[in-house]
Amino acid sequence: MPPRTPRGLLLVVLLGLSFMMSAVPAAADPPIVTENSNASRTVVWDFETATNLTLRDLELPVDRLILPWQEGSLTWVSGDDFVANGTLDAGLTDGAAGLELAADPGNHVAGGDFASDSDWGFVDGSTGNVTSWWDAANSVAVLGHNSASTESQWDSLDEVFARWDWAHSPATLGGIVQNLTGQLEGLGRLGMSINTEASGATWGAARYTAGTVDWSSADRFVVWVEASDVDPPLSLNITAVVAGEFRTTPETALVPGWQKVIIA
Repeated sequence: MPPRTPRGLLLVVLLGLSFMMSAVPAAADPPIVTENSNASRTVVWDFETATNLTLRDLELPVDRLILPWQEGSLTWVSGDDFVANGTLDAGLTDGAAGLELAADPGNHVAGGDFASDSDWGFVDGSTGNVTSWWDAANSVAVLGHNSASTESQWDSLDEVFARWDWAHSPATLGGIVQNLTGQLEGLGRLGMSINTEASGATWGAARYTAGTVDWSSADRFVVWVEASDVDPPLSLNITAVVAGEFRTTPETALVPGWQKVIIA
């Protein structure tokens, strides 16, 4: 006769196991499992509440997780401080003014040095005003503009003493003269000597005396200036009385030799 199984004992053991398993707290909320169409599953824990979670130095509000703050400060004020706490790669150097990022000297445009014109095409504008070409002698690409000049000459400076006189601050020495050679435009040029070494000497000027000037139709005033001595520093500006008000343009510092000064 086969032995009988103690059914009562088996039931007690199963109930005991079930009770013990249900008493173990969950480590987190149950995940959201999504069956994908490619035989895989996506498992997501949303952590919407702190239920069944043990938080360590964390806060879990409704819409975010807050990590603990650790306050501190860096006292790195020079490139040496960064070098002492890290490693510089080949593109970074510790210079006199701090960390310096190396420039890329490479040419990333094919034929960008214009040593030849093989990688470029040069096409003029449809009206012929804009032209383009390769300057083989200087290895450069050139854009030119052939439109007619819109400049109009205001004073040819061939009658200086008829239209100009000398004005100056106290103690300034100098004067103006008529020159009929060496000009870049016009029929002459106005020469000026000025000495401001004496105390109280600050400026000298050529003053236009031939009446009122109307420059309202122009957008800029262009003057060719040849400076022979700019030590001490020498500058140029235009001063005028407009509608009863004294006005002046910003000073333009001059350099030795010819220069085109544009006053807008």
